[in-house]
Amino acid sequence: MKLKTTFRSVLWLLAIMVLFYDLSDARPPAPIAEIGTPVFEFAPAIAGQEVTHAFTIRNTGNAELHIPGVYSG
Repeated sequence: MKLKTTFRSVLWLLAIMVLFYDLSDARPPAPIAEIGTPVFEFAPAIAGQEVTHAFTIRNTGNAELHIPGVYSG
């Protein structure tokens, strides 16, 4: 009889843990920007020479990602 009570208690504990785990993971929708290589070092260039590099930005979130402006620095 004691084993049956212990087993029942363990099942209830596991059920509660699963319930709270699911609730703690519920976040509001938000964009998440992932940049493959966030920093790029250009090789030396001659003055006036145009240099370019393409950065890949991927949204892994669950809301639309807005990028209003990009500036070099």
